[in-house]
Amino acid sequence: MATPLPAELETLLQALEQAGYSRSLDLIVSLHEPAEPASLIRLGFVVRHVMQSMPMVSGSLNADRLRALAALPEVRAVELDGEMQAYLTR
Repeated sequence: MATPLPAELETLLQALEQAGYSRSLDLIVSLHEPAEPASLIRLGFVVRHVMQSMPMVSGSLNADRLRALAALPEVRAVELDGEMQAYLTR
């Protein structure tokens, strides 16, 4: 069973598909267990960073391969990579 994509990513992917356009997306991929990202690489995923403390990798993949990535059995979640902001509250 394929991993469901977050709504934001699904909306972007549908817009790209309707436009007949594909582009590289920066992603964070969570895995079910620590593993080498070999199957991701075979799909064309370009690994930028392998997280050491949790089973995650970041990198990029052409949008037209995103559904195939989400269908891999070792993939738990896929999300867009972006800048994070933290705020202190009292």
